[in-house]
Amino acid sequence: MKSGCLEPYRNSYVQIVSVMEEMTDLSLQIKRLTGNTQDRYRNWKLADFIPDVEARLQRWIDTLALMEEGLKTYSEHANPGELTHLNIARQHLDRLISDIDDIPNQMTLLADGDSSAAQLLGTMAQILLENGLDIESMYLVGEAPMPRTRPNPIIQAWESTKRFFLSFSNQNYAVIEADDDTLEIWVNYPRQYVEIMQQIIDQTFTPETGIEVLLSIMPDENKLILANAADRGPDIALGVNHWVPYEFAIRDAALDLRDFEGYEEMVSRFAPGVMIPYAFEDGLYGLPLTQNFWVTFYRTDIMNSLDLPVPETWNEVIEILPELQRFGMNYFQPIAFFGGFKPFVATIPFIHQFGGELYSSNGMETMINSDANIEGIQLMTELFTIYDMPKQVPNFYNHFRTGLLPIGISDLATYLQLTIAAPEIAGKWDIAPHPGVLNENGEIVRYAAAGAQSVIILRSTDKPDESWLFLDWFLSTETQVDFAYRLQTANGTEFLWNTANLEAFRQIPLPAEHIDVILAQWEFAIEASRIPGAYMVERELSNAWNKIVFDDANPRITLDNAVRIANREIVYRMEEFGYVENSQIIKPYPVPTIETIDYWLRGRNRD
Repeated sequence: MKSGCLEPYRNSYVQIVSVMEEMTDLSLQIKRLTGNTQDRYRNWKLADFIPDVEARLQRWIDTLALMEEGLKTYSEHANPGELTHLNIARQHLDRLISDIDDIPNQMTLLADGDSSAAQLLGTMAQILLENGLDIESMYLVGEAPMPRTRPNPIIQAWESTKRFFLSFSNQNYAVIEADDDTLEIWVNYPRQYVEIMQQIIDQTFTPETGIEVLLSIMPDENKLILANAADRGPDIALGVNHWVPYEFAIRDAALDLRDFEGYEEMVSRFAPGVMIPYAFEDGLYGLPLTQNFWVTFYRTDIMNSLDLPVPETWNEVIEILPELQRFGMNYFQPIAFFGGFKPFVATIPFIHQFGGELYSSNGMETMINSDANIEGIQLMTELFTIYDMPKQVPNFYNHFRTGLLPIGISDLATYLQLTIAAPEIAGKWDIAPHPGVLNENGEIVRYAAAGAQSVIILRSTDKPDESWLFLDWFLSTETQVDFAYRLQTANGTEFLWNTANLEAFRQIPLPAEHIDVILAQWEFAIEASRIPGAYMVERELSNAWNKIVFDDANPRITLDNAVRIANREIVYRMEEFGYVENSQIIKPYPVPTIETIDYWLRGRNRD
């Protein structure tokens, strides 16, 4: 189809969205009638219960046919490929109208699944939105002649030759040797991010401080420690995963940020719970750069149609499950997304919401078999064994679009997908805080993970003060807001900068009601404490879930076995790092928690 503005397709887009809404309504009506059961040997007199069902289908068929003919006028081809989805959707409706009473057994043709008529129309709507106008340049001229539309052949040949030889030179933002007076920063983000970072630095930071900064795209995050050991590392690593600073700290390869002036003000910009992974002994060795969020996503149209409230607690989640399941729907819990290995991001909400802790206070053993933890883990498994939540969901986004999972817990990735790639349900979904547990004070405890990317200053740097000055500037509210807006302006809505700076997040281009929900959830942001051997606790907690859910194992016995295996690895790693010798504790390992973080990470004097 010819490229151009969206005006010629506006009516078609509006009609497609309207037809999809009507299809969703009819699908819900049929599911209420049949209880979402499909029985090929059972006949339904559908017109007796929904008298206008045939009229609806015929109207949709006629609308799509007229739409197809109208859109063809904008194409140079008799049968443009862009209209394939529209044509197939009409064929599905033709099959349905040929046998009205069999529609309850043919719901995959109507609105269920990726190949249904509703989803095909959704894809068609997305195609229409993407067929926009691209402007490369604009000229305002009077009587002067317009410039040539094509370059001079000699200039074109010269530019091609230059590009060829430049391809053998150092690429922009490649890791190269920096000057002695230049701050070297490795960035674990794509080129689009780095270009805007460098632009802001050159326009603001360098003129204000006189400090030159060289940004390089990080070749491999996993090789950062090796580069540091070879004394070829940068001054700052920007955008590394939130667990990386701890690995540097325990190997004495990162600087303690509590030693710098202004540390107290810096830490106040972030949620306390996300600081936990950066703590080692009595020091802090990293800062959050971006932050994830896990919130409840729900289809407003479906929840309103079923007259179901959005649950605030896990008990309320359990209460709505029978009604959802009666219509062939269900609730999504993130554990179902992960395969055989269930990471802390999926399991720690059930630890901390019930008041449990992963480790003992001296860090020498795990506490996942404590009474509080068993209560949380029992709920974590019973959601799938007793209450029949789906155990494996590789793509919540698709199931959410189709309505099979109209409510569930997910993160930033799903938010962006729904915002950008689900026009057929635009305005039909919303978010709410993560479900939690009602405590004895009548408050809902909603602890959930929030870790994303972070920043560290490497110990090998010879410019510690300059590095700290840069972090103070780059993580400031003003700079983070500026970067967020420039990034989206240059690259589009999908380049949302989920800054960890709480005040800056309030100002990023998101709906105000969504910002309020996310910030409310971040009050319960928490990450797992890091100790030597923590990976084994994470693995054994995952193994326990698999055994309890799939093998019907006894939770208490399973967790006792998991503790024995994990403790053995913890002691082994503690000995490796000098906390244990000949199975005897030489010095305790202080495990930071959400309570201690607020005590000594916010400027309190060290003991």
